[in-house]
Formats: sequence, C-alpha cells, structure tokens
Amino acid sequence: MGGFKTPSKQAQNLNRKSLGEIVSIFRELPIPDPAEWVGPKRGEVVGPIWVRASEGPANVSTGVRGWIGKEFYQDLRGHNLVRRGGEVQRVAPLTIQTVTSFIDGKEGPAIVYPDAAFPVNRVRDEFRALDDGCLLCMINYDLPIMRNFLFPFLLHKDPTVA
Repeated sequence: MGGFKTPSKQAQNLNRKSLGEIVSIFRELPIPDPAEWVGPKRGEVVGPIWVRASEGPANVSTGVRGWIGKEFYQDLRGHNLVRRGGEVQRVAPLTIQTVTSFIDGKEGPAIVYPDAAFPVNRVRDEFRALDDGCLLCMINYDLPIMRNFLFPFLLHKDPTVA
C-alpha cells in the first residue's frame, strides 16, 4: 500500500493467523449490505507474510500499482484508489454484484471487474462484515483452477483516504 504503515488492530490479529484460519473466520461473518458502504475505504492486505509480500507485484500486474483502497458509489459501482505522484487517482472501475460465494456458498456481495481485460475480468473480491467499520475481503479468480487461491484484505471506512 505504498510504504510502511502501522497495521490496524484487525490486521494485527489476522496477520498472526494462517490463511486457513482467515477463511474460517470469513465463513462465520455476516453478509453486509453494500448500500451501507458507500464512500471511500482504506485498504490493508492481511494474512501470513507471504500474502502481504505478494501485494506489490500483484498490484502492478493487475494495474493497481500504489493501491490504497476502494471507493463505492450509490449505484453499486466504484473504483480502486491508488496513490501515484502524491495524488489519489481512481482506476480499475468495479461493480458490486450478488453472487454465490466460492468460499462459503452463501449469496452475498462481490466486487467484480466486468470491463477489464482478461484475467482481471475474472477477479472477484468477496466481502463480509468484520465489524462496524471494517470488511474482510477475499480476492479470488472465477476460473475453475483458481477458485481456491484466496488473498485476504481489509477495507476500512475512512473518508480521508480519497
């Protein structure tokens, strides 16, 4: 996320867990109402060190170099937020759709990128409410051989990020 930042309390907890433990936590969380999440969200990659270390290269390869979060709009669309040249930019348009989760089989919201080029158009960010101000999200690919590759991150309600 563009330089060292002190992890949030939620991240400190999740950074001590295995990916399997984070998936188990995700499966138990309530499904949020996307309408309650309109506005900018500060992003934070969490999980084992190998997940956090892959953030930079993964963000460059998917066009979100300098990723700092996401912004959701009333119409269930939005953008990824990146910081480049000291300025926040809105890139990689997204849509929130209701899907059947690859992770827990429940109907719930997922961020998708229908207008992006392959393979980004197959990315799904499923999310659940970790607490009042934080979503636990899981990146996965809507491709049969990739559905079990999960990468967790948090989205915090934070009007100052944009």
